Formats: sequence, C-alpha cells, structure tokens
Amino acid sequence: MKKGFTMTETIIIVAVSIILFAIIVSAFSGFNKNQSLNSTSSEVVSVLNEARALTLASLDNKAYGVHFQSDKVIFFKGSVFSSSDPDNKITTISSKISISNISLNGGGDDIIFQRLTGKTDQDGTITLSLVSDPSKSKTITVGVSGIIEL
Repeated sequence: MKKGFTMTETIIIVAVSIILFAIIVSAFSGFNKNQSLNSTSSEVVSVLNEARALTLASLDNKAYGVHFQSDKVIFFKGSVFSSSDPDNKITTISSKISISNISLNGGGDDIIFQRLTGKTDQDGTITLSLVSDPSKSKTITVGVSGIIEL
C-alpha cells in the first residue's frame, strides 16, 4: 500500500490555500486603508489644534491658520496664506487619502484663528476620503468658536 497524496488532493490543498491567502490579503488591505484614513484625519486635527493653540497664546503677536489642498495641509503664520512663506509647515497627506470636500463659511481653503479668542470666521467642514473608495470618509468640523471635532 502506497502512502502519500494524490495529484487531485494536492491541487485541492493548493487551491484552498490560494483562496485563503486572497481573503486574508483583501481583509488586511481594507484594514490598512481604514487605518490610513484614521491616522491622516487625526494628523489634520492636530495641525488645526496647533494653529488654534499658538493663536490663543499670541505667539509672535500673530494669528495662525491652516490652508487645505487636495494632497496637503499647510500650517501658516499670519492672517493671510502665502505659499512662498518659508515658515509654512507642510503636512503631505498619504496618497491613499484625499481632501475631497472643503466647505468653509465664506468659501476658500483657509481657516484662520482669531487672536485671544481662538474663534474663526471660516467655520465649516473638511472631508477626507479614501481615493480607492470615496464612500469611506471622515469629516472634520470646525465650529465658530474654533473648537475642532472629528
């Protein structure tokens, strides 16, 4: 009596292994994308909080703000964004994520916090979405009072 596996058994084992591997890779990929969306959203909230905190502290007697683009967030000093300012701090967003919607009071792409109060006239929402699945998104809300919520 011979011991071992037949060719059919080996093919079935390989096929089942490939199917399981594909399921695991797919699940991990989805998890990785969601983690990227969560961490990017937290990073944007952190930049906004830093701008508000420095404005409230009246560092250099200046207001601070944040400028949004589809692939980056730019922290700036002063009440007007200037792309050529060497003091700008650029936070590049993961290529898996895009800023898909900027809906701020008065239009525009900037949120500027007011000295001493931390309020803003540019209240509204910023939506970050997965590039591969725009239905998966996170919305950041900035209130008139300057409070930031994710």
